[in-house]
Amino acid sequence: MMGVGVVARDATWSVKAALCSYLPYVMDPSVAESLGARKALKFGQDMGFSSIVLEGDAREVVLGLGSSEACKGSLEGVLLDCRLLLESFSSWSVNHVRRDGNKTAHKLAKLAVSHSGHHVWVDVCSKEIWSIVCTDSDS
Repeated sequence: MMGVGVVARDATWSVKAALCSYLPYVMDPSVAESLGARKALKFGQDMGFSSIVLEGDAREVVLGLGSSEACKGSLEGVLLDCRLLLESFSSWSVNHVRRDGNKTAHKLAKLAVSHSGHHVWVDVCSKEIWSIVCTDSDS
């Protein structure tokens, strides 16, 4: 089991929304990262964002999203879905960040696993979530 954590920030780095979601039966970390990317892209689309910056610490997934070449193996279908979702944004970028630069997403992912569910916060969230999303606001 794995969790996904997503934080949506505006151009001034203010938190606009957050999401955490539980992924049962996922064993491969790269598959989990690609499913997380798809969930983040769908979330951005559902929120009506026109541009998106997707950051992840799985180099294979980031490279797969940024490339137009066909992917092979277990990531192929999910990365193709992600590329199609990226086309719905007027501008987008996909960046590799080190794990320590992605603390908020990891904390939200852990929360998703402990709560075994899917939770979304828009503009307002609990103190627990607020403390998570604000811990690395300057990173």
